Amino acid sequence: MYDIQHFGSTAIEGINAKPIIDILVGVESLDEVEKFDKVRLKENGYYHLSKARLEGKVVFAKFSNLENLTKTHIMHIVEHNGTWWKEHIYFRDYLNENPEKAREYETLKKRLALKYPNEERLYTDEKKKFVDDILSKS
Repeated sequence: MYDIQHFGSTAIEGINAKPIIDILVGVESLDEVEKFDKVRLKENGYYHLSKARLEGKVVFAKFSNLENLTKTHIMHIVEHNGTWWKEHIYFRDYLNENPEKAREYETLKKRLALKYPNEERLYTDEKKKFVDDILSKS
């Protein structure tokens, strides 16, 4: 089974988000990424982020500016119906069903963006605490 879903903050109704589109691509097995036409992906502006090593996930990104590495799209390739898939879909759906939690998430992200303007890892690590709390409800 294969599927493609829009997720991340831009997929959550009623909140402000950074202008980056997160795309979740579900494949049968991550071995299938080897079959991807990376030349064609690059021609369309998508670059494999080989340094973004996460167990169970392969990441490609599209940039509006390669000098400043300004991302416009992030494509997360994961096993369809695997842990990454289920968690990302659950989190998106939970926030869309709970507008007060979505606004809380928006406020947190704004605060963290001000606190860590140039520290993406610290921003992500602190945001993860909120995400993990929501995922514990699944």
